[in-house]
Amino acid sequence: MQFEILTPKEAELNGYLSLTTPYRQSNDQEMVWMKTVLRDMSGCNAILIDTGKGYEVARHRSELKLAGQQ
Repeated sequence: MQFEILTPKEAELNGYLSLTTPYRQSNDQEMVWMKTVLRDMSGCNAILIDTGKGYEVARHRSELKLAGQQ
């Protein structure tokens, strides 16, 4: 399973919203958690955002029901 890695600005411009806080590559437990989230996102329009502090998992806004939407 491959996920594109974008900068925060690229993600925003392309319609992605972060679902998580950054997962630090230096923390083994956080990498286990991130891999679990990525497995759950299989089949979704999801990407990784490189924040400089770690990776956030984001999903395209077209697949999310946001507050105020019917």
